[in-house]
Amino acid sequence: MPHRLLKTTPTSNPAARISSISRHLLGSAQSPASPSFPSNISLPSIQNRSFSSSPSANMSSQPEHPTLLIPGPIEFDDAVLQSMSHYSESHVGPGFVATFGDALSMLRKLFQTTSPSSQPFVISGSGTLGWDLVAANLVEPGENVLVLSSGYFSDGFADCLKVYGANVDLLKAPVGTRPQLPEIEEALKSKKYKMVTVTHVDTSTGVLSELQKLSETVKSVSPDTLLIVDGVCSVASEEIDFDAWKLDGVVTASQKAIGCPAGLSISMFSGKAMDAFKARKSPPASYFASMKNWTPSMA
Repeated sequence: MPHRLLKTTPTSNPAARISSISRHLLGSAQSPASPSFPSNISLPSIQNRSFSSSPSANMSSQPEHPTLLIPGPIEFDDAVLQSMSHYSESHVGPGFVATFGDALSMLRKLFQTTSPSSQPFVISGSGTLGWDLVAANLVEPGENVLVLSSGYFSDGFADCLKVYGANVDLLKAPVGTRPQLPEIEEALKSKKYKMVTVTHVDTSTGVLSELQKLSETVKSVSPDTLLIVDGVCSVASEEIDFDAWKLDGVVTASQKAIGCPAGLSISMFSGKAMDAFKARKSPPASYFASMKNWTPSMA
């Protein structure tokens, strides 16, 4: 499964993030694994590294390990790891049901949606499972999808949609840039699209797409078209106002800015998207990724 590797995750509290990173740094530095760095040169030992502005910051209880400075998986707070050290319990027991319900409620705050018709999903899987969830449920074979390409992961989303039978048009831009609004408007006027997809942050190029004005353009030119956002590398680090921007779907994962271990596909869909799913003429093209199968558990 591909990993997104080229963009670090911003935070709303840089000092706290630096403190978290510093707690996990190795007690002694190691030579970089680089052919250009002589193997016979060693770096001086550095003990008790800390870059926190808080004099009372506690050191991590985690074993020494190389610090992760990639978009994801990221370094985890001790509290996250301690929460995972939990005895096994039934997935239908009252304790788990209550915790899962709290998680779904908090996701609404994360995505900034108060609409009762918005539907969250938390499913065991990778961030890429979000692509399958969109392609298997919201598009039927032969329907048109406009994919705004800003890098490797945008194109991967297009490939996934094609697997499920969508008729995909890829709107490309020069490397390091994104398709511009006039181009998108022209494409939307050229044919009827069931959906537009955009990768909010494509780490292969470092491109950040602007969602608010994009949504305004889509809703103005083609109001029936769904706007779906790949937010794997942006949710919890970049601004996403689900309701105000009239987004129809955002898919993400647990191991990046959300700050949890890998293994969860997390998404939010609008009432409009769920209505499109319910209006399908054919069954969802996947069993595991079927919204029909998962929705009853996500109330």
